[in-house]
Amino acid sequence: MVELALKRGESVVATARKPEILDDLKAHYPPSQLLIAKLDVDNPQDIENAFAKAKQVFSRVDVVFNNAG
Repeated sequence: MVELALKRGESVVATARKPEILDDLKAHYPPSQLLIAKLDVDNPQDIENAFAKAKQVFSRVDVVFNNAG
């Protein structure tokens, strides 16, 4: 889903417990389009931090797509 949105020119916040697994995306998209943030859905502070950073960088969050197991 992240790659589809990025290919369509959307701004994306991609999150993962281990954000380094998203380094390949980071190499292909500018920071003005892609923000990568550490997020463990079991950690409320990670959730708050990710949303705060998203709002700081992109001013707003329009859609949340969660596929955490």
